[in-house]
Amino acid sequence: MNLIHHQEGIRVLELTLIDENDFLEAEHRLANFPPDLQAKINKYNSRVDRCLRIGGKWMLQQLIQDFNLRHQFGLEQLQYTIDNKSHFGDQLFFSIGHSGHSVVTAASIHRQLGIDIEEIKPIQLIDYISYLSDE
Repeated sequence: MNLIHHQEGIRVLELTLIDENDFLEAEHRLANFPPDLQAKINKYNSRVDRCLRIGGKWMLQQLIQDFNLRHQFGLEQLQYTIDNKSHFGDQLFFSIGHSGHSVVTAASIHRQLGIDIEEIKPIQLIDYISYLSDE
């Protein structure tokens, strides 16, 4: 886990799953999550998807601690919107994004924020030729 951005009231952490030890560490951390969150995460068929979600929530726990809010917030207090987006109401804002084998988690005590990440992959133009015209 790496701190990739820090300014007053905003922090961003990043985690990349590189080898088997990273996956094992993530899977080990799941046991410390609330049972309902464990069940949500375990619904994902892909090991990568499960571990990225674990990593995102683990980093959220770290950010809560960094902001010295662990007595106010924990994963047990997560609420969910109708479209299943997790939040803590309007007292601590956070956003989690994942792609490929990486996940980022941002949190702010002052304002709403959003974060996204996208794995850059090379493409073969021939794969898209049927969608293109001569123009």
